[in-house]
Formats: sequence, structure tokens, C-alpha cells
Amino acid sequence: PALAEHATPELEPEVERNLAARGDYTHAFDPGAFKSFKGARDPPLSPDEFASRAAAKTVTNGKDKATLVELQAKVTSAVLGNVLELNYLDLGWKAAEMAVLAGALPMCAKLRSLDLRKNPLGEGGLALLGPELGKLPQLMTLSLQDCGLGPGGARAVATFCAVSSSNNLGRSEVQRSERGG
Repeated sequence: PALAEHATPELEPEVERNLAARGDYTHAFDPGAFKSFKGARDPPLSPDEFASRAAAKTVTNGKDKATLVELQAKVTSAVLGNVLELNYLDLGWKAAEMAVLAGALPMCAKLRSLDLRKNPLGEGGLALLGPELGKLPQLMTLSLQDCGLGPGGARAVATFCAVSSSNNLGRSEVQRSERGG
């Protein structure tokens, strides 16, 4: 079916006609399609992780690989060093993604908010993340609702917040669901 068959009152009629004329947009309004694209996001790579992954890749000139790794490290440092908020809501991330994110978090010196809600991190994912939270001096909000933290994960976050003087989490809020997740 064409886009016109999925028309909604919110779309401007002219935009709707232009899009419909361009072809078949079968899944344009399917929330499952959006979620599949959204869920494909990976955590940011630290320069070390990028270098490790790049080592397994082939480039046209072997000398280019070192330049590529060096440029990526500069970009990553500039971007992550100035980021204030990271929102990874409902991406389906588990412990493997937390291991990658944990490697990049120390570069986020200005990070104030980290949103990991609705990711099945479990206690293992939080165990990987916990030690890196102390390297975020500006962190004020950590959102972990519906992450399957379990009692051990909840204790780990509570312990970290209680003993950490390097960030503002103890004075701010750690958001967690009422259902123990």
C-alpha cells in the first residue's frame, strides 16, 4: 500500500501528496519499523575500542588506518568531552552494550544526564557501568527505570551514590521504577 493509504490528519495534504507520489512507503507509519531503526543504535566507541575494531578492517592503504584511528580519537574526544546529555531510552541494550558505553563514559566530563530507561541491563550491565559513574563529575541524573536492575543492581547504584563525592548523583536523583526494575 502507498503512503496515501496510511494518511493521518496530522500530515499536511500537500506533503502527503508529494510523498505518496514518490512511491510505496508501506512501513512509514508502522511503530515497529521505527523501533527497529531506533534499536539499531550502538553506544559510542572509545578511541581504544574503535582502534581495536579498526584493526580487523581492511583499508586501501595500510598507512591510512593509523590516520583514521587518530582522527576518530580527536572527534570522539571533542564530541564526548562536551556532551551534556546522553539518551539511550528503550534501545534493547544489554551488558555487552554497557561494556562499550562504560569505555566511552570517562570521556564525558560534562555529562549531566544519562538516560538508560527500558533497556534490559540487568545486574551484570549495571556492574559494568557502576565504576565509570565516578568519572562523571557533573552527572546529576541517572535514569534506570525498567532496566531489570534487581536487588544487587539497585544496591550497587545506591552504594555508589552514597559514597561518591566526585559527582552530584547523591544530591540529585537516580530515577528507578516502582516495580523494582
